[in-house]
Amino acid sequence: MPKKKNIDTSKMIEEIVSEIEFLVEDGSIPKNLKTLILGIDERLKKKCDDLEISSILYELEDITNNNNVPQFCRSAVWSLISKLENLKESIK
Repeated sequence: MPKKKNIDTSKMIEEIVSEIEFLVEDGSIPKNLKTLILGIDERLKKKCDDLEISSILYELEDITNNNNVPQFCRSAVWSLISKLENLKESIK
């Protein structure tokens, strides 16, 4: 049974990394947001545990509260947050 959980977790990470790559390629995303998202990508690849994901979630939620972030970017970040929360639950 643990092997299935590992497979699901790795698939979830792949989906998150794929979404991050899609966001980074989008020319309408502000540069500061791209920089933060790229940092998240690297952090997930290096260390993917409950604490690291919580830290990433905190940073992303902070972005969604920034009034200077366009609405379409907020929606993309919320989608990313949702996937990260699911990953965090599967790791527990």
